Amino acid sequence: MAFSLLARCAQQPARSVCLASPSAPRFFSSTPCTLAAGPYTRPTSSVLHPYLIVAQDAPDALSTRLSVREEHLAGAKEGHENGRITLGGALLSKDHGQAGEGKEKVKSIIGSVLVVMAESQEEARKAVEKDVYSTSGVFAKVDVWPFMPALHHAAAQPEATEAAEAAKELANKARASLGDLRETETNKWKEAAMRSLEFLRKGGTRQTS
Repeated sequence: MAFSLLARCAQQPARSVCLASPSAPRFFSSTPCTLAAGPYTRPTSSVLHPYLIVAQDAPDALSTRLSVREEHLAGAKEGHENGRITLGGALLSKDHGQAGEGKEKVKSIIGSVLVVMAESQEEARKAVEKDVYSTSGVFAKVDVWPFMPALHHAAAQPEATEAAEAAKELANKARASLGDLRETETNKWKEAAMRSLEFLRKGGTRQTS
């Protein structure tokens, strides 16, 4: 069984994107059987630049988008883990309050936005062209812009904010305790110095009875 599967793979022409079924093994597709290669593979260069991808869907492409969505997300997840994608999401035709929730909000999707790390603008475009949303005709127009991020930290969650405040309070208490300790030690040294000076003023000898 395994040998026949490998033989079938060897007979098939290689493609850049493997349209694998969810139940198929990671490295092989169901029909045809080809070696999987995601669009956002691990970079071979250490010099990468961010590019903003704005992709607009073709009219009436929602059903196609949904049919290949899992494959797209798998490739995007791989790209994120490889450091090739730093941001990704869908464009909506309606504001959040008007788009509804769940399946209703999905109906408002009209495109995608990605921030892709690549060596050049052309390489970033080629990566998106290998995305299943491109190869299946979901994307009708793709704009690739050299991008210079300024603020890219995620907004702090309430739990993280509370933890940070608690840590700050503990640090302040520790500094206060250390300050009190230093002040106490300083006062002890001052008292010892004053006693020594007083002793010297009295002649430097201790009277004994």
